[in-house]
Amino acid sequence: MRRPSLRSLPPLALLFGLALALPGAGLAAPTLRVSLQPPTAEVGDLVVATLELRGSPAELGGAPRFPAWGKNWGDAEVRAVAPPERTVEGDTAVYRQRVTLAAFKTGKVALPPVAVEVPSSAGDQRLSTPDGLALEIRSVLPAQGPTPAPKPAAPPRPLPWGERFFWALGVGLLGLVAALFAARRRRRAGHDAASIPALPPLEELEAALARLRADAARLPALALHTELSLALRRFLARSAGVPALESTSSEIDHELRRRALPREPCRSLVRLLRDCDLVKFARTDAAQAAALERLAAALAAGRAIDEHQRPPARVEEASA
Repeated sequence: MRRPSLRSLPPLALLFGLALALPGAGLAAPTLRVSLQPPTAEVGDLVVATLELRGSPAELGGAPRFPAWGKNWGDAEVRAVAPPERTVEGDTAVYRQRVTLAAFKTGKVALPPVAVEVPSSAGDQRLSTPDGLALEIRSVLPAQGPTPAPKPAAPPRPLPWGERFFWALGVGLLGLVAALFAARRRRRAGHDAASIPALPPLEELEAALARLRADAARLPALALHTELSLALRRFLARSAGVPALESTSSEIDHELRRRALPREPCRSLVRLLRDCDLVKFARTDAAQAAALERLAAALAAGRAIDEHQRPPARVEEASA
């Protein structure tokens, strides 16, 4: 049996055999295209640019290498870059990468070509995005028409006083009279208070301690020791000239040591002030019996200091 020769084969069969014999013959070359969604946007709006590469799996030698994106693509800011995604549509492998952009100037914002490295059976290829790719950015401001001519100034016209003006005037005058009356009463009350003679330091201290002793059963420990501390500080300020009202207990102790005062009564007063500080600031519990003892100690120390401040008058002996 004779074998058919190449000359006896039909032309179409010959071409089909050559296509099978040549490696890579009949395979479509990879393509790259870019779509923008939305195609037009306003200033600052986000636009998604999708880079889509298509090719035959037999032609592609591996995954394509998309651009190493920075902070900008041309004059547009790159806000987000998604990793490439691979899908297969029939006999075509599709690689997509989405890049989120934002532009802040109106008009056409150019997106210059960027390259995608595509490994293939014939060697690596570089596919670039199309020239002239750009974003269409609209202004957020409405279109302005012709500027109207300014109107002439209207002549001044008198306005009526109105009922509200007289009501406001009456209320204002009434408030002024009330304020003047209250200020006059405060001045009179201050004058009356100033005309009352103040008690001597020791008598003022004795009156304060007597009031605290009478209210010791109903007063909380915090309130009682606060009043006791204030009474002792006022007594020291008036009798010894110590700035006790604005000083700490340690500062009062230092001031008393510098003055010619009896030591034991001064030490007793400083201990009482520190005991009051423990109740006021450290919230130390104080029983009623302890509070009464401190009131008695405060009275004794105050009398000793007052006696030292005002020694008894010397009685002159009558001459024989």
